[in-house]
Amino acid sequence: MTDLPAIGDSKSISIDVSEGLVEAFAEFSGDRNPLHLDDDFARELGFAGRVIHGMSYASFLSTLIGMHLPGHGALWASQTIRFSAPAFIGDQIELSGTVTRVDTPTRTVRMSVEAVNQNGEHLMAGESEIVMPRSKGELLPEGKASTSGAADKSQSGVRVAILAGASGDLGSAIAKTLSAAGYSVALGGRRISKLEALATSLNATGSKCLPVALDLRDDKSVAAAIEATNQSLGSVSLVVHCATLGLENLAAKDLTQETLAANLDVQAGGLLRLFNGTIDGMCQRGDGQFIYIGSTATQGPPPKGLAAYTAAKASGKSLARSIGLEYAHAGVRSNIVSPYFLDTGLNAHVSEKARMLASARTPLRRLANLEEVASMVSFLASDTSNFVNGHDLIVDGGVTMA
Repeated sequence: MTDLPAIGDSKSISIDVSEGLVEAFAEFSGDRNPLHLDDDFARELGFAGRVIHGMSYASFLSTLIGMHLPGHGALWASQTIRFSAPAFIGDQIELSGTVTRVDTPTRTVRMSVEAVNQNGEHLMAGESEIVMPRSKGELLPEGKASTSGAADKSQSGVRVAILAGASGDLGSAIAKTLSAAGYSVALGGRRISKLEALATSLNATGSKCLPVALDLRDDKSVAAAIEATNQSLGSVSLVVHCATLGLENLAAKDLTQETLAANLDVQAGGLLRLFNGTIDGMCQRGDGQFIYIGSTATQGPPPKGLAAYTAAKASGKSLARSIGLEYAHAGVRSNIVSPYFLDTGLNAHVSEKARMLASARTPLRRLANLEEVASMVSFLASDTSNFVNGHDLIVDGGVTMA
């Protein structure tokens, strides 16, 4: 595999503009405009002589990119060009490129390019976008893409998930579907008695579940939960973030910095702590996935009174997508499941009238049950979702359809 260049790397090639070059380009391209081939015609238009085709020398960008910088294997993706002065037969043109940006996860290189004649006059400038594919030997065999849904590559040979928010209603439903799918699950949350009862219930069915104290706002708590999971169940290949603070009915004008910060710390901050504690192991195995439980509250106009919750969920979604983009090259995916209003303890304060109105807004005229949402998590955690990455899977009965 060709190594990626570094920002600031540059390369130049020289082009001698001859009559043969002009004629060959005209023959190849079919552009026989007399401005390029007839000196008298060009002089009538005010030029010193025939103006060579700009692309006759700009086409040598292919040589610069494919043979020199970045070099062999480079795939020219896009190009901008602006010609600022004409070139003539007899000119010697220096065509150069300088790397301005390197995106390692996508192996994309951006390069500024320019052409200067023997007198130092700038003739052309632009920007190239180049992709450097990996060698075929590094690609996974067709149909064998590595994901957290495939068999875990830890020594134990089992698939291991850590589930944040397992003591809640939706978290418990997700724990059950993951256990049924063959995952060993670390049940994380702050209500340890509920986690212990859930673990006892699931273990009685033949599953392997471990209750772990987990506070997503505490670095040490997250690190200890991940360590306990690795030691007792095996290396984590799936992280599910299903935790949230209680919903406070606060208008934006009543929202405090403390409340907003607390919500952000659970959603984006919690996801980041889980990511930091598990990503190295996932990258070493070339296998892993993050699933973030979002909300349709971030789709379209946000609901009144949920400014902190909505802002925090939107932040968590954005971080989840960034993970999916930046670590896909290592076999790690990241996706989102966004349910509509759910009848859970989190919404216990909502009136019966409001629940009926929420149901009426859906084209299906009902709310999703917890198992329907949990099954979407199970789908993303399975082999059948191998090519799904950075996706927000909406579960709302059609409320937010375009």
